Formats: sequence, C-alpha cells, structure tokens
Amino acid sequence: MKYLILLISLWLAPAYGCDHTFKVSIDSWPPFFVKEQEGWTGLDVEILKQAIAGAGCQIEFVYIPPRRGLKYIAIGKIDIMMAASYTKSRAEFGYFSTPYRDELIGIMMPKGLSNLYPANRLTDIFNQDIYLSTQRGAWYGDEFEEIKKSLRFQSKIHYANSEAQAIDLLMHQRVDGVATDVMAGLFKARELGFSGNIEFHPYLLNSSKVSFYVSKKSVPEALFNKLNDSLNNYLESDEYKALLSSYLPKTLFQNSSLE
Repeated sequence: MKYLILLISLWLAPAYGCDHTFKVSIDSWPPFFVKEQEGWTGLDVEILKQAIAGAGCQIEFVYIPPRRGLKYIAIGKIDIMMAASYTKSRAEFGYFSTPYRDELIGIMMPKGLSNLYPANRLTDIFNQDIYLSTQRGAWYGDEFEEIKKSLRFQSKIHYANSEAQAIDLLMHQRVDGVATDVMAGLFKARELGFSGNIEFHPYLLNSSKVSFYVSKKSVPEALFNKLNDSLNNYLESDEYKALLSSYLPKTLFQNSSLE
C-alpha cells in the first residue's frame, strides 16, 4: 500500500516541482502593479505569476520602495524585482530574465492632433507651435533630455508634479501633449474618463526592454534557469500576446520594436 501511495503522490506532483516561494518586491504602479482587495494584479504581475506557476513554485509579494528593493536584491532579502532595466552593476548581484515587454515612452495628444505634427525626430515636433507637459523628475529618453536642456525649447515644456496633473492639463486644453509612459498614461486617461479623446503620436520618445531581476544571493542559478525557461514558454503563448495587446493603445509607432 505504501508504494501505491508513493506512486499516486508522484503522479499528482507538478511537472516542475519546486519548494521555493519567491519573495517579490512591489510598489503601486498602475497598470503594471495594481493593488486590489484580493491581492496584487497588473500586467507585470500577471506575467510573473504565470512564469512562477509554470515552474511549479510559489509567490509572495512584499511592499518595498524600488530603491530599497535594489539593495534587498543584493543581500538576498528579496528574490525578484519586476520591470528592471539591465545594467552591468546590477548584473553583479542578480540574474536578468528574458525581457518580457518594452517600456514605451510616447506623446499623448487629443485625438486628431498628432497628424498636425509629422516628425522623423523629436526636434521636428518642437520646431512647430506646440506646448508639452512632462512629469517633473521623470526620464523619458536621451533625445527628450537634450530637448529639455535646449534654451530654444525650454519655453515649450511644462513640468507637472504628477502624471495625473499633466493629463488634467491636456483634458482642459492647457497643453498640446503629454510625454508619458504609454501604458501608464493610457491607464491614467482611462481612470479619468478621458481615454476616448486621446491618441499617441506615432513618434516614440524611447523604447527599452525590461526584465525580472533575480537575486544571486537567494536564488540558485538552476532555479533561476527553471523560472526563465517557464517565462520563455509563456512569452510564446497566445495568452501572453492577448494580455499584452489589451494594455497597448492601437498605435503603430514609427520606431518601436513592437511593430
């Protein structure tokens, strides 16, 4: 009988058996990390959940500010950070998964306005009669940083204290556009009931890849490889493609790797 019980137990065990619970650093950042009554959701959260479930492991979210999260990865106090950009210094302390989405920075405008500003580079837009808002302290790519330093263009930029404030100015026709993360800006516009009246200019300010950043201190390399293999399988699925498209505006960006 004991051999029969053992066989049944093995048959019921997950194909990717794992006794590890991944501790994941998280902070509110809609639509990527969203706190709901039943727990955390959002685009990045759902992708990570699928990768961890596919590896047969468990997940635990820990509310930690991003800068502290980087320190905790280095000492192994947490296992994973989401939406991480690769740097050589970070790679000393953690593994980077296969990139799972592009971080897109664009210009949100009232519907129909973007056609008035054809552009092959950002200066083409700023050379025209335009006034844009951007969130104070945000980094939206090297090209936009050069624009911000230009004495010729500084009068055409308004600095808002928050993304919501910048979009509110757009809603009330105080500015012509808002430089913003594409998915986060669209989410905020929907939240404010404004999404039906906006579009994104086809010229993309910046596009970079983001990955899951996994602590070398607390996660063995073999376990990271199992997690990354599971992620790669999910990224090839129709389910992933449908999830990603549900968060993107219907825009064909001129210089995006999503084309």
